[in-house]
Amino acid sequence: MDISQAAEALRHAKTLRDADDVDGAWEGLLPLFALAQREKQAVGPALEALQLDGLPLDARRDEALALLRSWASETAVVGALGRGADALVDLRYLNASPPEHPYFAELVRALEACIARGEGDERLAALRGLTTAARVAGRRYDGVCERAHRAVVAAEPDDWTHHYNLGLFLKTRGRFAEGTAVNQTALGLLGEEEEDGVTWNLGICATGAGRGEVAYQRWLSIGCKMSWTEGELPVGTWPSVQVRLAERPLAERSAEQDDPGDEETIWVQRLSPCHGRVRSALYADLGVDYGDLVLFDGAPIVTRTWGERRVPVFPHLGTLKRGEWRRYAFAGTQPEGGVIDALGRELPGEAELYVHTEQFRTVCAACWEDEQKDHQHASKARRVVFGKLVAPVSVSEADVLASLRALCERDGATVLVPALLRAVGDEDGAEVSQRRVDILWRSARAPS
Repeated sequence: MDISQAAEALRHAKTLRDADDVDGAWEGLLPLFALAQREKQAVGPALEALQLDGLPLDARRDEALALLRSWASETAVVGALGRGADALVDLRYLNASPPEHPYFAELVRALEACIARGEGDERLAALRGLTTAARVAGRRYDGVCERAHRAVVAAEPDDWTHHYNLGLFLKTRGRFAEGTAVNQTALGLLGEEEEDGVTWNLGICATGAGRGEVAYQRWLSIGCKMSWTEGELPVGTWPSVQVRLAERPLAERSAEQDDPGDEETIWVQRLSPCHGRVRSALYADLGVDYGDLVLFDGAPIVTRTWGERRVPVFPHLGTLKRGEWRRYAFAGTQPEGGVIDALGRELPGEAELYVHTEQFRTVCAACWEDEQKDHQHASKARRVVFGKLVAPVSVSEADVLASLRALCERDGATVLVPALLRAVGDEDGAEVSQRRVDILWRSARAPS
């Protein structure tokens, strides 16, 4: 391949990619990448090719690294690689661990070297590249990233995009009060112009910071119908959504432990564009549970079909407030599948039995990503079940227990909740109940 063929190779790859011939598209780009390591004129098309969504991510990172090593002394090339670094991670997964590929660390170092020796526009371009590269490289680069953002803002303080980008960084790091102020500056620089990104990030940061009036005004500006009481967050009525909760969301973790831990996708009663109340009793211990108020980002990871409705699944940003709910693990037996789930819906107040055995399932990454795949992960109805009883603190434990006993007797089921018996002072009953739970647990785990 020579320079005259570079643009055509890129166009052909886009055509093949759009026709779902990913392998053909990638094979056609390899000569372009090889040429770009030798010929500077081919770097532009190669950089554009690296941005092509849908092509293999690790392979693109390998080619980006080769390109970086070939042109590490060229500030314009390194700066462009930095500004495009977010195309080499899956931004939908906000809480993913930082990428392990060596490209990102080398890119940050190369950008820092360019900044140290650069001047004027070239140095500014490298700083802008560093803001993106350091942000996606992980929390250990937070200091580097923030300094680069501040330098860019200082160099061009009247450019609203620089304030917005700094606000985006602050939002993902859980610094919501600072993010609110920075996005307000961006909004002021925009004047009468409309910019959805600023509105959304300002609304999210204001919600995370507890600045209810600021969030309220932003959501009103995009047509949301909401109410707001001083000292509270704005609320409205939306269909329920799902949130992929993380044990350690990006905004709440550190450089020393920069991974999400366990994750679980749950139902949330949506109260605003970016926050809601958890309406699933969690299976794992993520530090969040039924009734808690959580903050989520504005762009969904995926959209799923539930009945006739398409439901977005949003990434978890943080926890706003613990709910006033009691949660107790239980074990039970039932004459047929679904009995305990049904009787649990008749408990007083908003108390409920969440039957993990029937309602919770673990799926592989392929099925989570594409709901059309079916790798037989579905939970089955069973006679012996385990789960969690949830009840608001406004309902007495004694009332919940009395109702539960009556419903179980009516439907021929048994529900064992040792912690609930302890809560009402029945220590002997709790011990007996716990022994029965242990027996059921051992029998359920025994090989069939």
